[in-house]
Amino acid sequence: MVSQFISAHHTPHWDAVLRIVKYLKNALDHGLLFKNHGHLQVMSHSNGDKMCALQMVGYSDADWTGCPMDRISIYGYCVFVGGNLVSWKSKKQPRVSRSSAEAEYCAMAHAASDLTWVRMLLAEIGIITP
Repeated sequence: MVSQFISAHHTPHWDAVLRIVKYLKNALDHGLLFKNHGHLQVMSHSNGDKMCALQMVGYSDADWTGCPMDRISIYGYCVFVGGNLVSWKSKKQPRVSRSSAEAEYCAMAHAASDLTWVRMLLAEIGIITP
């Protein structure tokens, strides 16, 4: 939230940054716990003479008029390949959406675009067939 004011910050923004840094300094012993769910390799395998599809899953969401300052929607998505998170993004949409459905469709379009890119990358490096 404070990063959007980096070029024109004021005292309240600086105070917020200092508060974040103080929180991080005092929370050095906290962390995230990751568990092994058996998805250690990203690869496809053959089943006889045909190649099995590598599962690619994408999730997207949007918060219509989510930013209280300018009422612009915020979208986010993540892409999983073989159960492994390989791509994610969260960003303000470039324009104000007229409805929550429009904001969700824009988020879904960004996720579909990234899924297509990841699929083309995996095909180019030979992990999947085009």
